[in-house]
Amino acid sequence: MRVKVFVHALVTDQVLSGWDENGGQYSTVVLGKRRFSKVIDLSAQASDTPAVRLSINGNSYTTTAKPTWSDVNQGWQLETTLPGDDNQPLSDCTSDASWIEIESSLQATS
Repeated sequence: MRVKVFVHALVTDQVLSGWDENGGQYSTVVLGKRRFSKVIDLSAQASDTPAVRLSINGNSYTTTAKPTWSDVNQGWQLETTLPGDDNQPLSDCTSDASWIEIESSLQATS
């Protein structure tokens, strides 16, 4: 079945949040997200599974959702957020020309 996939790739940054005995402790701060889309072929059974594995720029990601039928567009859609520990998922999406960027929502930082 043909599925239109929307992925949210988080834009992250490492910031200093405190000190420990090794010199520093870091945490990930989400600065926003960018949204990409692609139509892919999945097996018909994918609509019955809780998650789907996507290959983006040679890396494999497990979705946080399963495909659902869209009454608006009369087709299967899947919307998911990629892991946000670092910018690797974002880099994979921007490096894979088959994924089209459709939205960017970045927070202003000072």
